[in-house]
Amino acid sequence: RRYKFLFYGGWNTMTETIMRTLRSYVENGGSLFISLPHFSTRKDREFRNFTKEDLINGGDLTALCDIRVKGRRVVSGQFLTKRELDDRSKTDFDLHGGVKDEPMADVVLGPNVEEIATVGSCPLLVRQPIGKGEITVMLSWEYPGKESLAATYKTILSWLADKHGGSVRIYGMNEQDKTPQYISYAVWPEAIYLLNTDCMRSHTFFLERSGRRVKMTLQPMEFIIVK
Repeated sequence: RRYKFLFYGGWNTMTETIMRTLRSYVENGGSLFISLPHFSTRKDREFRNFTKEDLINGGDLTALCDIRVKGRRVVSGQFLTKRELDDRSKTDFDLHGGVKDEPMADVVLGPNVEEIATVGSCPLLVRQPIGKGEITVMLSWEYPGKESLAATYKTILSWLADKHGGSVRIYGMNEQDKTPQYISYAVWPEAIYLLNTDCMRSHTFFLERSGRRVKMTLQPMEFIIVK
């Protein structure tokens, strides 16, 4: 309940219990970002050559979102956001580049599922409002850390994190640097914890709390607590 936004980045073996938990999270106001491989039920860490039958419920994802996977298809083309396809879109981010012979999910989307990015003629990113929250799904067949997908995934994740971010954020000295390198932080009810993970150099950044920014510098490997 503490988190407005959850995302899946690494390995996952999907279960019915996880599906129910995520559905409840979204229905109660949470925002979830997940990719197709995270629906795999395999436990042997096969991240590439899994089949539709390896997906939970054989690719019928309607226990969480209104998507049915028919199989895998190979596509080539440029990444396009809905804004580039339809001027009426509310999407406010851009994707650059494209892929060649990339395996993607061949899907049937329910009426409440909106395409917000495509590659070739295939949906790449879709979104569905559920209860008080929403789910966003990336439909690449392989994990988003794959070299051909990682930059696109990072752009989408940054957009969603910015959209659903809380009242505490950190920024680099350059206004464009929204994710300062080496500065790790965690927000808890009683305090904000900050760590400079660089063991050689100090780093200066801005800490923003409820719209107010404070300039801070952490020495190499310095850890501080802000009440």
